[in-house]
Amino acid sequence: MLHLKKTFLLLITLLVIVSGCASDEDKKQAHLKKALKSIQEEKFDVARIELKRAIQIDPKYTEALNLLGDTELKLGNIQDAIRIYYALIELDPENMDAQVKIAGFLMLAQKFDEAMEKVDLVLNTEPNNPDAQLIKAGLLMQDNQLLEAASLFEKFIAQNKDDMRGYMGLAQTLVARKDLDKAEKVLR
Repeated sequence: MLHLKKTFLLLITLLVIVSGCASDEDKKQAHLKKALKSIQEEKFDVARIELKRAIQIDPKYTEALNLLGDTELKLGNIQDAIRIYYALIELDPENMDAQVKIAGFLMLAQKFDEAMEKVDLVLNTEPNNPDAQLIKAGLLMQDNQLLEAASLFEKFIAQNKDDMRGYMGLAQTLVARKDLDKAEKVLR
């Protein structure tokens, strides 16, 4: 009888412990939810903490890594953001958002060939990716391939009529080609 009571108490204790502990999946989702709320409220320091907690639970949590990279950018921690985006690409080479961001950073670092490789990778998968189109057009301008750049800016504008970046890029390309009248028309 005593043995039965001990077994019963042990079983009850285990059930309480197991039911009282949230699963890792639940915990990381709770941290992500808190982070998203903090991002919406522009509390980026709090969001960073919550995202890091989620990643501590699951180091391969790509959604949290992507948001952490974006959050580091918002906080002005560019090197940290770049490091995170590279880690994200290591885990998920198909993450085109991170690939585009890395391409942009490579372009800013004047690593034009590497940037072009990244942006071509994205455009081969997502031909209408607007950020990739803009980066590629900028790379083409830098390489003095002005007709190709203008063509890509025009494609961008056709798909994103309300985005001024395409008009500005096309106008810069036209100015570089000494077509000032057409550049002026583009900006009107």
